[in-house]
This record gives sequence, structure tokens and C-alpha cells, in this order.
Amino acid sequence: MGVTDRSLLSAVGIARSTYHYQLNAMKRPDKNAPLLELVREAFENSKRRYGYKRIRLELKSMGVGVSAKRVMRLMTSHGLVPLFRSAKRYSSYKGELTKAPKNLVNRDFHAERPNMLWVTDLTEFSIPAGKAVPITGHRLLRRASGRVDDRHEPER
Repeated sequence: MGVTDRSLLSAVGIARSTYHYQLNAMKRPDKNAPLLELVREAFENSKRRYGYKRIRLELKSMGVGVSAKRVMRLMTSHGLVPLFRSAKRYSSYKGELTKAPKNLVNRDFHAERPNMLWVTDLTEFSIPAGKAVPITGHRLLRRASGRVDDRHEPER
């Protein structure tokens, strides 16, 4: 019963070069083994509380430069999961506190005479001192040409 490598590989559908490459790859040492030992040591020193981000910072402070993705991959593949999940961040957002005002203009920006229709735009953005809400009022009036004039002109 002469079963050879070639007959077995052709039955499985694997190329001979792929078979020998995998044999040699299994003999090679694991390139993550030294790093895994450092990750385990840092994880145990943190009393199993640190996640991959803080473990990476610990490794960085030890002088080991490694990406956070690599640390995360090693920790998840070897079951190094923190005991506690991180606390949820505080958020004071309570949803919409007031109802939106009625749309009185209904996208019809036609004004018969000056100062009849004013529209505004509220835009909120964050700055280092806190949140800022610039409020700009636009006076809309219709010119003789029928075009809406929304330029800021001084009162006459």
C-alpha cells in the first residue's frame, strides 16, 4: 500500500510547495512569544484590570514600541480580558428639553415690506471656554426686481 506525498496532496488539493512551506512555518519560533510574556506580566501586575490601551502604555514606558492593535490581538487570542468593564462616561444630555417652535414661515421667505419677516440661524459649537451660540438675525425684504435682499443694511 504505497501512499506517497504526491498522491495524498493531489487528493486533498494542496500544492507540494504549500505543504512544505507550512511544515517549515510550524518549526519557526513564534515571533509574538517575547511580547506576549511582557503583555502577560503587565496584565498580571495591573491585577487583571488594564485593557489593551493601558497595557500598551505600560509597554511604552518600559521602552517597548508596539502598536495597540497588536497588543489587542494578543490579548484577545490568549484570553487576557480585564475583570471589570470601564465605567460609563458622564453625560448631561437629557434629550430634547423643549419642543421645536412651529414653522411659521413654511419656507416662504417672501416679505411684503421691510421688518415684516425676520429669520435666524442657531449654530452651536464648542470652543475652549465652553459652548458658543452665535445668533444672527436676517431681515428679509423683497426688492423691486423680485429678488430677496438679505444683506445687513443699516436702518435709514
